[in-house]
Amino acid sequence: MGKYDDFSYDNINKQNTIYKDYGTYLLGSFHSSTHDISFGYDDGKTELVERTDGNGWKFQISINHNQLEQSWNLIVEILVEFKLSTVKTLKRKYLNHLEGSECGKEITIYCCYEPRKSWEDILTKIELILLHNNIKPNSSAALA
Repeated sequence: MGKYDDFSYDNINKQNTIYKDYGTYLLGSFHSSTHDISFGYDDGKTELVERTDGNGWKFQISINHNQLEQSWNLIVEILVEFKLSTVKTLKRKYLNHLEGSECGKEITIYCCYEPRKSWEDILTKIELILLHNNIKPNSSAALA
């Protein structure tokens, strides 16, 4: 990973703070969900669209739990490259506690705040890197 070591899955799971500021990147576990680690770009200038209609489009990526760390480490460079403002992944200690509709949501990318991003390009890059590295989906997600 090199220059993105601070954002590796192992490192983000070691954070004991609620919020950590890495310049223009925010990383933390927020009170609304103790199961997730949030990651995002915020330079104070990014124009985010605030949703007031209750609709919030998002992409959820199903990842085999044994491959979540590898998967996160593969895609974090893409998250940084495209300056995504709101992404979350599951904390390691909660991976084996998912049930029902929560299965298959190991990584969530919120696109509703940034509708002008090139989402097709972003998702294609993510899909190709996961396929190239033989990352499998969470098999429990199909049962949910």
